[in-house]
Amino acid sequence: MSNDSDGKTMVSDEDIRITSELAAIEISKDEIEIFKSALEMILGHFSVLDKIGITASSSGTPVEKHCKINDARKDSMTVHDNQSFTRNAPEFEDGFFTIPRIIS
Repeated sequence: MSNDSDGKTMVSDEDIRITSELAAIEISKDEIEIFKSALEMILGHFSVLDKIGITASSSGTPVEKHCKINDARKDSMTVHDNQSFTRNAPEFEDGFFTIPRIIS
């Protein structure tokens, strides 16, 4: 892929051929032009992001800015002894749960 004098991304026939091979689809020579113009249009939409100058913000992501954090919830860690976990286990050996072999 390359850019023309207007900055538009140009897609070559070879780009389309390689992409179709990677996608495991077979396209005819007639379809190459259709895919080429569609791909150039898609890439043109992405080039808009370069023009608006997206930068990282110290105030967080847009999701973080608009989400309310549940400050009322206080998480706590509970410590259990191994016996509470192994009590209901059918088999437990050397600190691990033992399960039946399913692949021979």
